[in-house]
Amino acid sequence: STLVRIASGKTEPKFSDIIQIAKITGADLNTLAYGYALDVKEEATERKLITSADGYTDEETTNAHNFIVWNIRTLEKQDILALARQVSALSSYTYSTKMFMKKAVSGEE
Repeated sequence: STLVRIASGKTEPKFSDIIQIAKITGADLNTLAYGYALDVKEEATERKLITSADGYTDEETTNAHNFIVWNIRTLEKQDILALARQVSALSSYTYSTKMFMKKAVSGEE
């Protein structure tokens, strides 16, 4: 059966299989699909310190990055889209500022 193949590691479960298992067993679908939230968060945030665009690498920047990435999943679609527009605007501004400073330092017109 499908369950035997999944349990023995002979096949990866399809998401539809996980949904059915959750319905039948009453287990939490998110836990079955992704694991325990704290384990997922720990794994997702286990990485080197994040370096910001201005070259800083510190724990505060890394913690802020991880907080944003972890908590974005709780937002509604329109909030995520609004954040994407804000990030795009900030990135464009940062890039434009860097290019302006580069031209000013090099004397380019």
